[in-house]
Amino acid sequence: MKRRWIILPVLGIAGYFAVFGGEHSWLDLRRLERERRTQERAAQATRREVVLLRVRQDSLERDSLALERLAREKYGLIRTGERLYRFADGATGATGATGATGATAAMKPDTVRRQAGTAPPGPTPPRRK
Repeated sequence: MKRRWIILPVLGIAGYFAVFGGEHSWLDLRRLERERRTQERAAQATRREVVLLRVRQDSLERDSLALERLAREKYGLIRTGERLYRFADGATGATGATGATGATAAMKPDTVRRQAGTAPPGPTPPRRK
């Protein structure tokens, strides 16, 4: 009988320390497991991004049309003799929706010609034969 009264408190204290105490408590293990899963998801997303970037790199290295498209869209480069037209947004905003009169907003072309000193920085993309 006396032995039973000693075993119950010892088991209670051991259970308390297993759940709440020490460096490797049950709560800490759960927290670390959640953290590990979060890190694993972030690593997986990074791996997917690396694959996409490698595909894009390969495309830009091997496909001259992809390189030209990037140069035109991102850097505004044009070939010699071409004209670049930029359209100013009207009062309706960037959507180009019709106004109160039902007419499409007037857009004025802003002609940019390749002249000395006016070309955007960077090389002109190679011509495709």
